[in-house]
Amino acid sequence: LDLLPDKLEQILKPLSGEQYDSCLLINNAGSLGQLGLASSISGESSMKEMRKAIDFNVTSSMWVSSQFTRTFLPSAAEASTAKTPLVRIANMSSLCAVEPFPTMSIYCAGKSGRDMLHSALAK
Repeated sequence: LDLLPDKLEQILKPLSGEQYDSCLLINNAGSLGQLGLASSISGESSMKEMRKAIDFNVTSSMWVSSQFTRTFLPSAAEASTAKTPLVRIANMSSLCAVEPFPTMSIYCAGKSGRDMLHSALAK
């Protein structure tokens, strides 16, 4: 994840929305992370694993989606003059976003957070 900002910039920097009629991001990355009952999660190593799972499942998705929209949608100042492509983000979700599973609490939290992020982004 530490390399994500630089690698994504290398991919997106040469692109602009004016080059395309439509742009699609399929956001499908995810990891189950630590499995087990929420009450069994304890200790410093578990905290690190929890952060790692949330960073991968939520933070990276947020970063990729925000940079994608920033690249392909014009800024407010450019909106009236720039060609605007149809921009779509397909967020691959999971039943875990809306249905709690006792042994998958971290994954469920990440998936529901990701769903809300993309719902807000769509507004």
